[in-house]
Amino acid sequence: MKNLKVLFTVLYVACATTVWGAEVTITFATGTNSNGTYYFQSISGRITDVLSFSSAKNSSSTNPAYNSNNSELRLYYHSGGSGGSITITAEDGVTITGFVLTTSTTPTTKYTAGTGSATAVSYTDNEATVNDLSCSSLKIQNCNTSNTQLRIKSIKVIYSSSSTETTVYFQS
Repeated sequence: MKNLKVLFTVLYVACATTVWGAEVTITFATGTNSNGTYYFQSISGRITDVLSFSSAKNSSSTNPAYNSNNSELRLYYHSGGSGGSITITAEDGVTITGFVLTTSTTPTTKYTAGTGSATAVSYTDNEATVNDLSCSSLKIQNCNTSNTQLRIKSIKVIYSSSSTETTVYFQS
């Protein structure tokens, strides 16, 4: 009986739910969507049931545009700093935890995570990396006040998902 107790102690089983981390990269390509100007194309990861996207005009009502020469999305500036933007929204059970923004220009750029305040992006060699987020939406905006477009080559979104649950057994 003593050996049986030791065996049960050694084979103690506990259950836990894991959270899956992943990333998806958004690039830009020719094609049509509801506004007929550009569409988002995933080159890694999975977008379906994970993230959705929308863009907004600047304060002068200038639409974002796709530049086919450089395969990039252009968000136009506004003299008041209310430039064009792109908003990434997580689906149910998904949390955005960070992003990497790759551009061909580096104007004043800000991001807003969830309902937080706008935070300036710092670039190194046309790339900005932001970690330690925990939000369901992310807005990236051109906040430049002079004639500089934010030319986005790609946005890598890092996220975690609890929608896929797995039971893990631990032994002590």
